[in-house]
Amino acid sequence: MYTFSKKTIDRFSGKVDFKYLDNGELDYDSCWTWLGTIGNKGYGQFNVSRKNYVAHRLAYMLTTPDENIDDLLICHSCDNPGCVNPNHLWSGTHIDNMIDRDNKGRTLSGEQCSFSILTESMIRNIFIDIYNDKYTTVFQIADDYNIIHHTIHNVLLNRVWKKEIIKILKELNTTLDFLSKKVLGNYGERSHYSKLKEKDVVEIKKLLKIGNASQSVIAKQFNISKNAISSINVGNTWKHV
Repeated sequence: MYTFSKKTIDRFSGKVDFKYLDNGELDYDSCWTWLGTIGNKGYGQFNVSRKNYVAHRLAYMLTTPDENIDDLLICHSCDNPGCVNPNHLWSGTHIDNMIDRDNKGRTLSGEQCSFSILTESMIRNIFIDIYNDKYTTVFQIADDYNIIHHTIHNVLLNRVWKKEIIKILKELNTTLDFLSKKVLGNYGERSHYSKLKEKDVVEIKKLLKIGNASQSVIAKQFNISKNAISSINVGNTWKHV
């Protein structure tokens, strides 16, 4: 869907403050700050063939070239407008973005918010089902409740619904950490691409070459994000394998 030259990718990469782990691998948990031109509201700007791109949108396009985002927004899970880390970015509609904003507590909290799509009762049921091993990933919960997985992610990381969560956990006699580990595992802020081993990457590249499985399916199989798979596919990471 989206194709950019190696020269453009290299020029773009040269304007990114990449973060690395102690073992030398890219740190997908940390924000990668845009070092180039900053435009309106703190978002990075980048020019390709006289066309101006918002930097984080182009970062998403580079790592998910097969996804059509022409009619979608590219949103930050980290709420840092200058971040271009693809693992902090997700695509959604304007309504999705407003829901995410409200679920993060930028406006009224809980059911007081007009855009809230979860209720205290729903969260209680979700926690009960996690405790009883009905769910093993946030994606399963998101599918059942017809919401974006970032909404559940924010609940499990205690970013939203804090007062309600305390009450529910007392009722269930459990902890949020216990429940979170059951469905988050190595996903999201707990760990990303850095947990992959070389043998995993070799297998991922084989699956990508065969082409029988989508990037989303492969990502779930290895318990990492689709963006991490895309980064491997376009050669942004693990080039030596």
